[in-house]
Amino acid sequence: MFRTSQASREACCVRAAEYLAAGGAVVLLDAAGQVLFAAARGVIPPARGSDQSETPLVSAALRTRATIERDKTYVVYRTGGHSNLLYGQAAWCDEDYLFAVLAEDNVAWRTFAVPRPNTGSSRFGSWWDCETCGDSFKITELACAQCAEPRCGDGHCGCTAARGRTDRTCDSCFMVLAPSRFEGANTTCRDCS
Repeated sequence: MFRTSQASREACCVRAAEYLAAGGAVVLLDAAGQVLFAAARGVIPPARGSDQSETPLVSAALRTRATIERDKTYVVYRTGGHSNLLYGQAAWCDEDYLFAVLAEDNVAWRTFAVPRPNTGSSRFGSWWDCETCGDSFKITELACAQCAEPRCGDGHCGCTAARGRTDRTCDSCFMVLAPSRFEGANTTCRDCS
């Protein structure tokens, strides 16, 4: 992407992070393994200037100068703590810059990459019960961007359920309406008043 566009390396990291199917980060490192920039989605990225040279992925990439993959790598935080285990792939851009893609699951370079323990990020293929209509359905599409819950066949998601908890029934017409259709705490809608 960097070689075929006029975008900066940092902009390429941001754009690549948008394509991560699950939680992860795209990190730009210097030739010594220090973070220059990181774009993340759903995980805490390594801090700028932090040393990642001892992590399994970056350490291997620094030794070989080739594209490297590791199924069990992590991010080192400034506190000295480590992230959960991640899948990782690193590739060199020119001689002085290393791009690393780190993700919890659904990585493009592996045929099968199961979610890491405690991430729970992949729901595809699992069953879900709709809070609104009560239907059980298999999750086959991306979750709602607003509430991050799956949508049933009727289009209900967590947004629908949250709205349903605030809706009121009119005493006159018995219609279930949004709170904005009532004056204050009245139990009769504006149309029937």
